[in-house]
Amino acid sequence: FAKVNHYFVIAGCFILLGVTVNLDLLKYFVGKEFWDGLSIVPILLLAYLFLGIYYNISIWFKLTDKTYVGTLITLGGAAITIMANYYLIPLWGYTGSSWAALLCYAAMAIACYGLGQKYFPVPYRVADALGYIFFSFILIQISYRFVLSNQFAATGLHTLLLMSFAGITYWRERKYWKEPI
Repeated sequence: FAKVNHYFVIAGCFILLGVTVNLDLLKYFVGKEFWDGLSIVPILLLAYLFLGIYYNISIWFKLTDKTYVGTLITLGGAAITIMANYYLIPLWGYTGSSWAALLCYAAMAIACYGLGQKYFPVPYRVADALGYIFFSFILIQISYRFVLSNQFAATGLHTLLLMSFAGITYWRERKYWKEPI
């Protein structure tokens, strides 16, 4: 379970990074009327990364016959979503709703992990997962700081950022790939 979740996080971070830094190109695949909403794409990608983590680590309550905990976590997530939407949508509009989704899914993943370690401990590499998420965030910030008017140069920078993520990930993970599943 730990290995599956770990590589899910790496793949999710790569997708998050790849889509976010290339929004300047990907926007041409949607109509111009949707371009204003592209700012929420990174927030939602991160939110769905946490939702995927939640799904991966939620196996514990199914294996321990404590599925009611999943219901409680879901109800907590619904409460967070309702409250966050209530407060954030008037402030930020649809951007507030995307932040509400991120808060909800991150809280659900944290709650599921905390309770899971109590009832069905799995040696998840939490520090590594958070490190990959943080590294993706740093690379995204670099792409935002170097907004280039030349699309060829911008695409080159974006490719370099993706290759940096892939290269560092390979360098860090190569010793684990030799371990049996």
